[in-house]
Amino acid sequence: MKPKVKFQINKALDKKMLFEFLGAGIKAGSDFSAAIVEYHPGLKGKRLKGEVDEYVDRYYAAHRKKIFDSKNKIHKSWREVECDFFSLVPKYFPDVAWPEGKYICYVAIDPVGPRFLSNCTWQTPYLWPDQAKGQIVHELLHFIFYAQIKLLPQNQMLNQEQRWHLSEIFNDVIQKENEFVKIQAYVPEICYPDHQKVHSKYLKIWKAGPKAKDFITTATTEIIKDF
Repeated sequence: MKPKVKFQINKALDKKMLFEFLGAGIKAGSDFSAAIVEYHPGLKGKRLKGEVDEYVDRYYAAHRKKIFDSKNKIHKSWREVECDFFSLVPKYFPDVAWPEGKYICYVAIDPVGPRFLSNCTWQTPYLWPDQAKGQIVHELLHFIFYAQIKLLPQNQMLNQEQRWHLSEIFNDVIQKENEFVKIQAYVPEICYPDHQKVHSKYLKIWKAGPKAKDFITTATTEIIKDF
């Protein structure tokens, strides 16, 4: 069954994720803390949970209308392409069922945009309404990618971190396919600096057999070498 994406605001989740990412290190060349401070200078140097919570409360009070207006805009823009996206996915993931989950897009003040595999939810930054379709595509592809890899022997060959790298690199290549670009209305940048260095190699693997299963089967050996 195809999921139906729901859109909500979750201030408590914003508090939790901003606090966690402010204390996170660099991952695949991306500095999450710096990304947060770029959009929220008031969080610079804030490391206590109470300080972050207080900032979020103030921010929501000052920007409530903008946040909810953005949620409505993102919701509307996704509904325009949702059927096209879910009709396209089986071309690349034949015979893979969507995992059970809530499929909630939390429109958030957190600019990092994390996803949660355990319940198929994620955050989409409210400040990026024009890029939201691409980010929603990105997270949904993660959910079905992990459903696919669980069916393959390569799942046991990779550790958790390597599976994460493979999932992100997979999105870097598939989201540049013309059919996805049409849905997204733009070509997404490569998410992580460390993945830019190896993009051409994995793009070549993708072009040799443009199905998720084929890509995972061939790319696993390279992921083990690279990460």
